Amino acid sequence: MTAALGAAARAFGRFWWEFLVGDTPGLSVVVLVAVAAAFVLRPYRVAAVVVLPVLTATALCASVARSVSRRRTPPAPGGGGRHGHGRRVRPLRGPVRPGRRGR
Repeated sequence: MTAALGAAARAFGRFWWEFLVGDTPGLSVVVLVAVAAAFVLRPYRVAAVVVLPVLTATALCASVARSVSRRRTPPAPGGGGRHGHGRRVRPLRGPVRPGRRGR
């Protein structure tokens, strides 16, 4: 019972980590910093209301720009591309029959 509960808690934690952090941990950190800045500026309500969306939108735009610039870089010599194994990846052509591997 305890092992199952621990496994469920780990799975729950992994889900939330992937959901909140995912592929861009830097963006998650910036959003946390923006929320902390808004919390610190709480006595100055107008500043707090402006800081949170401006910092979050700036971080999002920077993340998108970084992703686009990475996508435009040419592939490394010798192939590899996104998959990193040097072979061309062909799309699937229908169902694979039992006893026969895709060629």
